[in-house]
Amino acid sequence: MSSAPGARGADGDRLAPYRVAVAELPLSAQLSSTATGAVVVIDARGSGGWLCAVEAALADGARGVVVDEAVVPDAGRRDRLPAGGAHVLAARCFLPRDLVEAARALVAPSGSKAVLVTVEAGGPSSSGVLRDALGWARVLTGGGELGLGSVFPENESGPTVSLLLESHDGIPVLFSWAPAAGVPWLRVSALGAVEVEVAIDPGAGVARLTSRSAEGERVVREAFEGRARRELRWALEAPRASDWPDELSRLLEDLELSWQIERGCSSA
Repeated sequence: MSSAPGARGADGDRLAPYRVAVAELPLSAQLSSTATGAVVVIDARGSGGWLCAVEAALADGARGVVVDEAVVPDAGRRDRLPAGGAHVLAARCFLPRDLVEAARALVAPSGSKAVLVTVEAGGPSSSGVLRDALGWARVLTGGGELGLGSVFPENESGPTVSLLLESHDGIPVLFSWAPAAGVPWLRVSALGAVEVEVAIDPGAGVARLTSRSAEGERVVREAFEGRARRELRWALEAPRASDWPDELSRLLEDLELSWQIERGCSSA
């Protein structure tokens, strides 16, 4: 594993958990000083130039890239995908992989598609919660592109923003975001033949998916495995998977939509 850290702030070395994860995976990972043949982890929190870092890593022969907690990329880069983007994984704290895979399995079968998705999220966009709430809306509507309707504040005293999104095949998404300071959280539900609810609230120690159908209720909780270790392990496996999803394109679409929502809020 090689790393390309962003600016350090009060959080210190934000990629330290990945270095710990390397030590926990001695049979499959070791630290590297170069990108060639390695999985490169990029701290994408503090700078919109992270797409350039992805492109550089792939040009240097990286086996894969993990983009950790990406912010909206710099203007002029949003529509440009680096060559080799299929091997770019997006680490997103409010979109844990194990819960996403469980949700996809529930909404994928024919006849299980949602007819309505509701999303509630709270916390500043810098936390990633707005980006990942949009990611959940995408997952629960089948994974396609989302279209943005009107954006409007619900009231002036509490700046909660409500909007209507629509999936590529017409599934409506009722979306509510309260961009207040504090511990971020999200709750997402999909109504259909299978009812799916997702709750992620770090302040309460909650990260779970609940499904209800004619077969009963099932609860899936986020795996005990640390997030950095999970991301690194998946990145090591990704080049061997021919059907790996295009995470970079989806990440950029969610970031672009989050930027449009914020811009709509500021002009409302």
